[in-house]
Amino acid sequence: MKAKPLTVFWGNKRVSHEAILGKAQAETRRRMVGETHVLLVQDTTSFNFSHHPATEGMGDGEQTGLRDKRHERAFAEKESYKWVDGLPSADLLPETVQPIVVCDAEAHIYEFLDEIQARGLDHVIRAADYRSFTPEGQAMFVAVGEKAVHWLLLTALPVESTAQSQQITTWYSYRWLVERFHYVLKSGCKLEESQLRQEVRLERLLAVYTLVAWRLLWLTYQARVTPDAPCTVALQQAEWQAIYLFTQRQRRLPTKPLSLRQAVRWIGQLGGFLGRTGDGEPGIKVLWRGWTRL
Repeated sequence: MKAKPLTVFWGNKRVSHEAILGKAQAETRRRMVGETHVLLVQDTTSFNFSHHPATEGMGDGEQTGLRDKRHERAFAEKESYKWVDGLPSADLLPETVQPIVVCDAEAHIYEFLDEIQARGLDHVIRAADYRSFTPEGQAMFVAVGEKAVHWLLLTALPVESTAQSQQITTWYSYRWLVERFHYVLKSGCKLEESQLRQEVRLERLLAVYTLVAWRLLWLTYQARVTPDAPCTVALQQAEWQAIYLFTQRQRRLPTKPLSLRQAVRWIGQLGGFLGRTGDGEPGIKVLWRGWTRL
């Protein structure tokens, strides 16, 4: 019996997680050219494959006992070093761009802040509750508020005016988008439900799903930022024509492409978006359902 094409792909030793993402990284660098600031947003998530006990190459038995010895290990050997691993290599960033690392309170780690400073990166990081600003234990910060959220943001950027403080707050607010990305990756792509049974194959699948999740998230918000742009910035000709013919029950195509907003709203309708007055624009959930139908 011949193997199915997808089985051949996931099991192909010449295919790697890094290679799948390589082109996307190059395209990301190209889009950075000409920009003055780029936010390097980090967040963490986890996948649970405990319901797949037969999966090869995974397990945490080797981590047993490491927590008790965390103060004895070098920073590079700790699980928290993931924040450093998440920083891009210098060759990925154009020289003209000012990168700004954006993280939540989990990244409020002295060694990580030292690493950022050593690399010459600016940052906006939320201070952790009950954690001091310095290793010496000075300036303790405790966040308590019943009616409002009170956060303290740590940054190396100048804060000498109201406009500068508002800009930094706005930049930190974009950190929420990476949580939406993980939401699509887990709930939309459903990686944890994959039937692949080897870690290396799951890593290849994760790389592909990463591109899918990014594309859906970008499509959702780009349609709100540039609603009047032609839909060809995001869709191939066959895609937008299929959307038009199916949703409008027409046999003749329009003479020019749809606007991006209209195309995205119709994709959302395929996923259950009603488009009523007051409904706003389609969200990521109806878009991944609609995209699956498309």
